[in-house]
Amino acid sequence: MFISLLQDTLSVGRNDYFTTLGQEIKNIENYLVLQSYRYPDRFERRIDVAPETTGCKIPSMLVQPLVANALFPGSLPRPQACGIAAPAPRERAALR
Repeated sequence: MFISLLQDTLSVGRNDYFTTLGQEIKNIENYLVLQSYRYPDRFERRIDVAPETTGCKIPSMLVQPLVANALFPGSLPRPQACGIAAPAPRERAALR
């Protein structure tokens, strides 16, 4: 998990400015697994991505900082467990 996340983070420095939504989702899943070890029972995760959207190109490391910001300043300071949802609906030929 950690190695895969680190490799993808470092690939941005090799002029890989775009990735697929599917790869970005894998990075988010790895990131959330690592955070769940650090903060057990503090959050639940749900990733709802339509299979036809996983091949869409997006800028690398676009979504992970949003998830991190949802966790740290938004959710983890609260005493109760929280949920993080990352929907990726498709409308016609574009992601929304």
